[in-house]
Amino acid sequence: WVDGYYLEDGTHIRGHWRPTGDWPDGYTWEPGFWDGQTYHDGFWRPEFRADFVWISAWYDDQGIYHAGYWSPTADNPGHQWVPGWFDGNEWIPGYWVSDDEVEHEDVDAWEPPEGYDDGWREEHDPRSVDDAPTPTGKDAPLAIPVPAPPPE
Repeated sequence: WVDGYYLEDGTHIRGHWRPTGDWPDGYTWEPGFWDGQTYHDGFWRPEFRADFVWISAWYDDQGIYHAGYWSPTADNPGHQWVPGWFDGNEWIPGYWVSDDEVEHEDVDAWEPPEGYDDGWREEHDPRSVDDAPTPTGKDAPLAIPVPAPPPE
């Protein structure tokens, strides 16, 4: 357990669970969170990603949690960025959509793309992974799940 603390600007960093032992080189821990019904495990994410900046997770004024995500550093005029997310097993990349598509989209009828929750299926428990992948070069994974400790 990592106790919560305050930054110099008064921002509170909440307490969170973090794996013990070694972690993948070049990665930093992104804590899990409670959504009111389910605890979502944290994951290791790269410390840096070319052409992107990490937007840290936050709680809004209503107490709703907004997960962290990678945001492109370059603008794409006429488009809006849809952030990626960790599905419990891997990072699902974000993508651009045209302003026109957003403006004409029926938000009430929107459904997420096929496979958006693959890592959270009951029959697929990402915590059962024996070995985390070894990150190398530009093709390194954008999120690494934490293997569960073996049962005692």
